Amino acid sequence: DEPFGIVFAEALACGTPVISSPRGALPEIVTPGRTGFLIETVEQGAAAIARLPYIDRRACRALVEQCFNSSVVARSYLQLFLNFTPLAVNEFLHSVARAAHRSPLLRAFARKVAAGVTVSQSFHGGVISLDAVEHSWAWTGSRRLETFERPVQDRLCELLAHRSRFVDIGSSIGVMTLSVLLRLPHVTTVSIDAAPRAIELLRRSIRRNRLDARARAENCAVSNGETELVFAEAGSFTGHVSSSGSVVPAMPLLDLLQQCVVGPSVVKIDIEGYEAVLADTLRHMPSLPGSVLVIEAHPLGLNGFGDPVRVIRALQERGDARVQFLGGGEISSIEPSHFHQIEVHWNA
Repeated sequence: DEPFGIVFAEALACGTPVISSPRGALPEIVTPGRTGFLIETVEQGAAAIARLPYIDRRACRALVEQCFNSSVVARSYLQLFLNFTPLAVNEFLHSVARAAHRSPLLRAFARKVAAGVTVSQSFHGGVISLDAVEHSWAWTGSRRLETFERPVQDRLCELLAHRSRFVDIGSSIGVMTLSVLLRLPHVTTVSIDAAPRAIELLRRSIRRNRLDARARAENCAVSNGETELVFAEAGSFTGHVSSSGSVVPAMPLLDLLQQCVVGPSVVKIDIEGYEAVLADTLRHMPSLPGSVLVIEAHPLGLNGFGDPVRVIRALQERGDARVQFLGGGEISSIEPSHFHQIEVHWNA
């Protein structure tokens, strides 16, 4: 009746099949006919002994390596602990992690043990989920996601004060999406990102904050017309479109806007330099009456694509909208090596 029974896992680790009754955790440890047998009577036990030659000892060992090795167990404990501890304890664990982050040896250990682990952080009265390893800078240092690009967060909320739809293209883990959802209860959102892990984390945040009725998150890239693009998960915040990597589904920008923009909206585009590839589409796309486009134009050559001059000139040449820096500044010059936050305003 032991809750787990470490002796059974130890036996399997040695390649020894297990015969026991289906009590406690045994049904989770023993796969009948593959790593042993679960029995109810003495007669069943005798029959099981006769069948032992048919058990592959390598399968016994493989089960332990897959389910009970130290990295898997440590990662599972950490994930459960972070999921179910009160927020105050969670924050205490983060402070311990921040101290450990200073040690190269501990950082290397954490990258192995915590790979794929999700942590959470308080965020505008709710929580935001992030990857323990890939986003360690956001929870092991002094920076917090609530203050990440805070002027942009605040400006988006200003623009949405009298608009009801936010389309977040290149949402990553949803800093802007969740900032809007948690601060403006009248807004609905559609978030698009090509990184599967980023969308997984955003969907988790949406569920944890009970925002499912107001938010939708889609895993795809945005394109000029292609239905597939190549995406590299390394680099930038959570990856970027690249010449090498994994093939991901893509949606043409014009189709996306047609489907997602409902009435006066705010559309944000932050796609790590790939906006330069979309410059001609941005120049010729239909007007969005009463809406605002907020686009980050990345430095020249970023990820092999960035070209802020091309992007901003394409927007200015439209002639049907007011183009300005974030917050209202006039665009008098464009520095190719800088990031530029741009607003495009259409009249209602």
